[in-house]
Amino acid sequence: ARSVFFALAPRSSPPPASLSRPQACGTLNALEFAIPKPPPPIVKTLPELVRFLLRHLAIAAGVGLGLAVAFYALDIGSLRSLTAASRDGPLAMGVFAFAMVFTFGALGMGVGVMTHPRDAAYGQNWGRDEG
Repeated sequence: ARSVFFALAPRSSPPPASLSRPQACGTLNALEFAIPKPPPPIVKTLPELVRFLLRHLAIAAGVGLGLAVAFYALDIGSLRSLTAASRDGPLAMGVFAFAMVFTFGALGMGVGVMTHPRDAAYGQNWGRDEG
């Protein structure tokens, strides 16, 4: 709240040294202290390998969900007809969609790990000991 006061009040004296930063031009921008910068997105703070795996997971889970929707839309194997005739049809549809998303997501992460390029910093052994 103190920094907002300095941003809104007329500047008769400079703000305290605890609020000031050295500026290239020598002037102090009061709004710079009143509006804090937003934190970086959570995805940008994750390690690169985790982002790599999440990207593969999201793509593969989307493919799995798309296939589940296609199975129902095209009525492959009379799947839509069977679930529509059942009392627990919506539950069966949800379980089937979850299973497809889970299976394809795990498959996508596995493919991502197996096809990940080797890093030159670790050599051919990916940082494992020789012995």
